[in-house]
Amino acid sequence: MAQSDLSRSIEGKMLSVLTKMAGKIAADAMTNASTKTTSNGKNLPSEIVDAIGVGKVKSSGNGRYSISVEVDLGIAPMAAAYEFGSGERGKEGQDYPIVAKDAPALAFMWKYPSPLGRKMKPMDEFVYFPKPNAVMHPGVEAVPYLTPAIKDNMQALKLQIALSARQAIVDVTPKIVIIRPT
Repeated sequence: MAQSDLSRSIEGKMLSVLTKMAGKIAADAMTNASTKTTSNGKNLPSEIVDAIGVGKVKSSGNGRYSISVEVDLGIAPMAAAYEFGSGERGKEGQDYPIVAKDAPALAFMWKYPSPLGRKMKPMDEFVYFPKPNAVMHPGVEAVPYLTPAIKDNMQALKLQIALSARQAIVDVTPKIVIIRPT
């Protein structure tokens, strides 16, 4: 069965509106991720901004369309923790152990006070936790960047969808002009 002019017109409008609005949501999420700070004034990791992208519009038939605003966890594996919180600052509210997976040890630069119990205040200290030793991680504070971008754009998205559907109908409706003699 051939696609009608109306369904082609609606599909074209939906593809355009969804792509435009998903781009706007992604841009707002990037702005949020680059400007929001934690309660102690730290910036979110810059990789989160680089990980935000937009998928392609998909049609599942019967006039149903979808598009995704994606956060690539391969680029920013910590992104979900910052969106939702983790550990004692997340839903479970508990510290959790972290251990080295692909290396013989966890190693980091650690600010004073030292987790190794040193009494003197060094500048910074390189701390090494060999396998199987675990570090109890308190988690990450939630600093949502994607959810607010979606919420802030939801009304505009609904309006744009309604206007584009209306315009699709107008575009395919034959124009009838009645000329009356005067």
